[in-house]
Amino acid sequence: MENWNGITDEQLNEVAQSKSEKEFIESIQSLEDVTWKMRSCAETQRIKAGNDIMNFVTEYYQEEEKEYKERYGHDYIEAMRQDETWVWLAENKEFQKLLKNYFEHVIG
Repeated sequence: MENWNGITDEQLNEVAQSKSEKEFIESIQSLEDVTWKMRSCAETQRIKAGNDIMNFVTEYYQEEEKEYKERYGHDYIEAMRQDETWVWLAENKEFQKLLKNYFEHVIG
């Protein structure tokens, strides 16, 4: 079971098996280092996954904007709103993959 600080019972049991105060302190420091590195890596991956989503959304809307400008001229923004272009984005398979990846880094 993972405790409130992200350390598992098994990891704590290893620390508890220390035979001296020095060994105990070294075990705790090692455990904290490993735990911090894991959290840091996980947070970095979550941020990258979020950036991938934002980049995809930005590129998607910029491409849509170009097409709507060509088709509707200066009324393109209102046309995009009326067509609810954001709904199309939610149906995009690539966007769904990016969301799933983000989900895995936040929850998984």
